[in-house]
Amino acid sequence: MDGPADLTSSEAGEEWRSGLRVGNYTLGRRLGVGGMAEVFEGRHVTLHHRVAVKRLLPKFAERSDVVARFLREGRAAAAVRHPNVVTIFDVGVWRDAPYLVMEFLEGEDLERHLRARGPLEVVAAVDLMLPVLSAVRAAHEAGLIHRDLKPANIVLARDQARHQRPVVVGGVVHQRGASFLRAWVAAHTVSSPLAADHSARRPRVSMGTAA
Repeated sequence: MDGPADLTSSEAGEEWRSGLRVGNYTLGRRLGVGGMAEVFEGRHVTLHHRVAVKRLLPKFAERSDVVARFLREGRAAAAVRHPNVVTIFDVGVWRDAPYLVMEFLEGEDLERHLRARGPLEVVAAVDLMLPVLSAVRAAHEAGLIHRDLKPANIVLARDQARHQRPVVVGGVVHQRGASFLRAWVAAHTVSSPLAADHSARRPRVSMGTAA
């Protein structure tokens, strides 16, 4: 049986694929790709934990300012520990490719859920958004402001017992005067119009939009 695939340093900036070992993780299938990043399923080589590995695309990895923001994003996100915020396990650079290692979430985002099933009943919406509010509070306490709360950035994650919990994933984050994209697990990194509207930074406006 073949071992993990390997790439030369020149190839590493061009392609990641299933079987490639990146640091302490072996990549599986690609979960998604967006404008700035792609996300792979992965497993820790010794602990066998299932994770999601997000890599900054090569064309952006050539820009030192984008790389710095990407890594800063990972370190900032890792400081937030909350059951309704996706967990960041590791941040690094492998052969000039910056990456984040995150909690693997099984489920669907709220946007897809609403499109398939229609609007939530009031009680269900309240039950869903209370944990999200708690997650936002935890981010605020860590000095972060999520400015793109919307259904696409809330994942309805399922555990092995099929219990469901809402998990806040991506969005535009404000941290100590700097704005940068935080796509914790979502491969797409598209900012909503709300991000440009200062009034939408207020929790009541953002929460109303998400629900």
